[in-house]
Amino acid sequence: MKIYFNTCLIVLLLLMIGTSACNQKRTVNASSKEQTLKEANTLYYNRDFKSAIVLFDMLVDMDSLNGEPFYKRAYCKAQMFDYESAKKDYLKAVEFNYRIADAYLSLGILEGTYNDSLAVKYFDHVLRIDSSNRQAKALRIGAIMRLKFLQSRKV
Repeated sequence: MKIYFNTCLIVLLLLMIGTSACNQKRTVNASSKEQTLKEANTLYYNRDFKSAIVLFDMLVDMDSLNGEPFYKRAYCKAQMFDYESAKKDYLKAVEFNYRIADAYLSLGILEGTYNDSLAVKYFDHVLRIDSSNRQAKALRIGAIMRLKFLQSRKV
């Protein structure tokens, strides 16, 4: 039993060291913001969301007032079903005026799975920015119809 425990401990330590070395190598290879953004975007467009999040995290640490890494990290997190964290990042993107209508649209879509009332408010934000946004119009109508249906069932 003691040998098994020691073996597990060694394997665990090796994994931690290997992970640390990989993270250090990534930091050295992406020494500038521009290079890190380029790598992050490549991962983002290639749908390697888990790896992209790591680089977007670095970009947020480098420049916490830039909305782009928040927006793209939010999308990655949403694709990985981390909706609560994605919503926070979309709100940060809005705070820094990055793709505001798109961020609100994404927030409405995320909220539409849980909270149609809030989704309608986000779609309203989109339509105040771009009154011709067909997707926001359609999704807003769908959320309102679901709300009306739920209210009619309560009576």
